[in-house]
Amino acid sequence: MTNHVEALVLTKRVRQPYPAQASLDASRVALSDYIYATDTILGGAANNASEVSPKPIANWALPDRRVIGNSLRLELVAAHRNARSGKQVACIEFRATDGVTTITQIVTAPSILGHPGDLNAVVGYACNLDITSLSAGPITANARVFPWIGGAASILSSTDQSAVREFRPQVFLKNLTLAASPVFVYVNATIGNDTSGAVSAAAAAAEAAPCATAAGAVNRAVAVNGSLDGVEIRFMAGTHVLTTSAIIATRPQTTGECIFTRDPNATKAGVILQFGTASARLRLGAAGGWLRIKGVTLDRTGALGFTGEASSRLRVIVEDFVFANNSQNASIFSNSDGGWVGGSFTGLTGNSILGPVAAGDHILMRGVSGDLNGAALQLWNILGSNLDRPVTITSGTKSASGAILAFNKIRSPTSTGCIGFALTSDVAGCAILQNVLEWTSTQTGHFLGISNDSQAGNSSHVVMHHNTIAGFHNSGRCNLFYDEGLTARTNRLHSFVGNIHTAINTKGDVFRGANEAGADASSRTGNWAYLYGVGCRGEFSQFIDANSGGLGTYFAQDYPGLDGSIGTSATARNDPLFTDYKGTISASLAGAGGGDYTLQAGSPAIGRVKAPVLAFDLAGNARSATASAAGAYERLAP
Repeated sequence: MTNHVEALVLTKRVRQPYPAQASLDASRVALSDYIYATDTILGGAANNASEVSPKPIANWALPDRRVIGNSLRLELVAAHRNARSGKQVACIEFRATDGVTTITQIVTAPSILGHPGDLNAVVGYACNLDITSLSAGPITANARVFPWIGGAASILSSTDQSAVREFRPQVFLKNLTLAASPVFVYVNATIGNDTSGAVSAAAAAAEAAPCATAAGAVNRAVAVNGSLDGVEIRFMAGTHVLTTSAIIATRPQTTGECIFTRDPNATKAGVILQFGTASARLRLGAAGGWLRIKGVTLDRTGALGFTGEASSRLRVIVEDFVFANNSQNASIFSNSDGGWVGGSFTGLTGNSILGPVAAGDHILMRGVSGDLNGAALQLWNILGSNLDRPVTITSGTKSASGAILAFNKIRSPTSTGCIGFALTSDVAGCAILQNVLEWTSTQTGHFLGISNDSQAGNSSHVVMHHNTIAGFHNSGRCNLFYDEGLTARTNRLHSFVGNIHTAINTKGDVFRGANEAGADASSRTGNWAYLYGVGCRGEFSQFIDANSGGLGTYFAQDYPGLDGSIGTSATARNDPLFTDYKGTISASLAGAGGGDYTLQAGSPAIGRVKAPVLAFDLAGNARSATASAAGAYERLAP
């Protein structure tokens, strides 16, 4: 156990609640950060705190169910409000077991994870476990995430979750033979034969006798190989229609994923997997199917999608892809869940295609680009992507607890309230790390909202570090931690460090009383920790709040936290000196978009974060170890 000694700062006297807000409380003062119940206050002062250090927020950055040999690559992204020394958490304990023997590795240093599809630097924790001593068969991997501060109750373990989108145990198939040389089935829509197609560990033999369809290849693999674990189905040049495979209730895919990919002699554009007019109901396994589609073009021709079974959901990972949606507005997944790793979308539209739906989850989006054209995204685990023109990025009716939005560029939203947490349901732990959010239209509205504007959700442990938000005053602002409207809310244990905002709004007791005539106004103090900048440091805003009242008025914080710099005008920018600003220019002049939000020499954002929380910036440059720049990009003082 390590003891950490910190000096918290008494920042500001606390006022009395509405309607006595003009008077200070005789016995209360705000601190720069929370004291936990487990802390010891030096000097003999009593500790009456009730809060404890929350568990970290974390999730895997790579899908599981891969067929592996003697090495296992594990990656995750983690966040915590007590980040320090350029590290979000103190360490990760990675573990892999065959059920008898367990391999463990401790990782203390974050790194740039470096997947080939990443469009921005994804900063996380990774290991390459030597699993030579583990037996062949199913391998279960877990991780424990240790925060810098907290006891056993503050450690996050993947063993505590089980839902497919959550930070849960990962399962892999160790098979040295299949890892070196999969079982191949080829598909040729012109000359193939679904009755006699070859299933072989020799690619040339399988290529010489292909099947005609994907469904036929799946059925032949089961008939000849006895299992779909580790089977690689290669599609030759041409268009291939994905339909429904035969009903085989006992189909034996048990551990490893089946891969749909292109013939190495074909190009990504030349191999088209088509679906939508008919459902792609592949029935890979009776206990749940696992499919990876890699290196092809997906062409959607109708409203149907990938369909699993109610009792055995299908999991589809699409990697290194081009997805032509052709303006279809219907969910891709039904009784199935999917992930997108390294690829691009075209022809998107509407709320259903990538948005939250009841019968399917988008469990991972990493290294993805595309013009969303007003399409919605499910807010969950979105990493290292460049996404233009989303309408909303929310969890819908599902909980956003555990959601991570990190290392992305999100530009030109088509509506106000694009990104939302703690809206209709409570959030306990979510992370918004090192994104560039660029608002370009003259429409007024908030880019990011957390428990805002008469919503019902409470929040705890919202971590927002080193984001850059471009816009103009009310166009692209943040609406954060409100306690107004009909529903009283509490927002606690947040951490806001080194963000460059367009403008910041927060509302509580005074707004509830003065603007809404709420009889309960005096109790609407659920945003007071944020109101007084507790857990906030190195924050920067370019413009004043929406009501142009400034700090201490009922649309704004009373105190922005240590080392903060808050705009004081609705028209004159508190200028962070971006290299090439292309967001909204004025209330009547839109921006072109695609700006360069690195910082120029002399920027007032340089060196603002005195205790750095990330090791690398969005471009992969090392951050200062002593005084990091606010925003998504590092710039060292001359």
